[in-house]
Amino acid sequence: EISLGLVGSEMCIRDRFVKDYLLKNPEYFRTHSDVFCRLVPPRQNREGTRSIIECQNEVLRASLTTYELREEEIAARERELERKQAGLSKSLLEMAVALVSATKDYEIPAILLEQFKKFFKVQNGILRLWLYRTEFEGQPFTKRFSEEVESEISEMPEMFIGENSGSEIASWFGVPISETKGVILIPIKAPNGITFGAICLASSDVSTFKASDVQDFLSGALPLAEAALLRLTR
Repeated sequence: EISLGLVGSEMCIRDRFVKDYLLKNPEYFRTHSDVFCRLVPPRQNREGTRSIIECQNEVLRASLTTYELREEEIAARERELERKQAGLSKSLLEMAVALVSATKDYEIPAILLEQFKKFFKVQNGILRLWLYRTEFEGQPFTKRFSEEVESEISEMPEMFIGENSGSEIASWFGVPISETKGVILIPIKAPNGITFGAICLASSDVSTFKASDVQDFLSGALPLAEAALLRLTR
């Protein structure tokens, strides 16, 4: 009985402390919504129906829970965006360093192609130039497309990103059509707007080049590529 009395006294003291603390800190539940959401207020109607205050509390709990979930979603999106931006910056920096490290101009196309393939995680990629200095004749990047293909690429207002159903691109790589379902074809242009080459990448997955960060990467990588490749034409 003595022990029960002591427990009861301790509970009364604790309850009084909690009550006094909350009265002195009326903003507590505003800053600790997780605690508020777990509170269960007593019913105020003898008939057992919910009171207006009880309904208001339930609505407030729901609002706070939704707000917290939205905050978590926003924070998660921000973390993902920061991760992608860090990866993008790293890829562009690696490309720039690789280009600066090239000791010979004829190494530039292979370096660029490798960087593009690395970013998109694909095996099939080619880089072709149809304007270049004669000293580069015989290099892999000087292998020409047909005049018709080069003309079509030169007339492209922008790059092509999408699904491929034909066999011509597969023939460029010498692989089955099934490995070129997803394609990105990028015209390489000089400052005067003349197209003097192209980069083409292919994947068996049609969604490879549809990621949200593709345009962000190309907006930085393409000017680098065009400026570096322009050196081979002069």
